[in-house]
Amino acid sequence: IIFSLLVGIAGCKSNKKEPNNYYLSGTPVIEEVDLSEIYIPVEPQTRTQETRPDGWEQFDFIRDLEVKTFPYTESTDFDNYSFTYILTPEEKQLLQLDELLEEIAEINLSYRLEYSGKFLTVVINYFRGEHELFTQLINYNENLKIIDHSILAYDEIAESATRIASELLRDGFRSIHTNSWETPPTIEETTYQIKENGKIEPTQ
Repeated sequence: IIFSLLVGIAGCKSNKKEPNNYYLSGTPVIEEVDLSEIYIPVEPQTRTQETRPDGWEQFDFIRDLEVKTFPYTESTDFDNYSFTYILTPEEKQLLQLDELLEEIAEINLSYRLEYSGKFLTVVINYFRGEHELFTQLINYNENLKIIDHSILAYDEIAESATRIASELLRDGFRSIHTNSWETPPTIEETTYQIKENGKIEPTQ
C-alpha cells in the first residue's frame, strides 16, 4: 500500500505543468527571438529604368551648351574668336553639317539660343580657307533636322573690307553689313524674324 501511494505521488509530480515563463513572480519577461528564422513575404518590385530625354535633349554636348540671353551682340571676328568645342565627325553628321558644310573640316559649336521650346537654335563658327571666318545660326526640329539657317557674323582678313555683325533679339536678329570697298563705307541693316516654326524671314 505504501509503495502504491509513492508511485501515485510521483505520477502527480510528473504531470504537473511548467509555469508560464512570460511571468515570473508577477513580472513580465520578454523572450529573445531569432529574427533570422522569421520569414516575412515581400511583394516583388519592378525596377524602373532610368529614362533619358527625348529628341535633341538626349545628347549631352547639345544640352550642356551655354545659353546666351537676349539681347546679345554677335560680332565674332579674327581678333576675338575662340573655338572651345570642335564637333566630331559623328556629331557633325548628327547635326547634318556634313551635308550643309561638307567641305569644312573643323566646326566649332559655340552656344545655344532659346527662341522657342518648339525647336532648337545653335550657333556655330568655322573657317572657309585661311582668310574667312563665319558665324552661323541654325534652327533644328526635335529630330535634329535643319529647319533654316543664316549667317550672323562674318570677317575676312584678305582685304578687311567686309564685316557682318548681328544684334540678337527675342524674336529674331538685326544684321549689320559693313562694306569698306565703297567710299565712304556703306552700312546695310536687315532685320530678320524667327517664326514659330523656326523659319527665318526678313522683315524689311
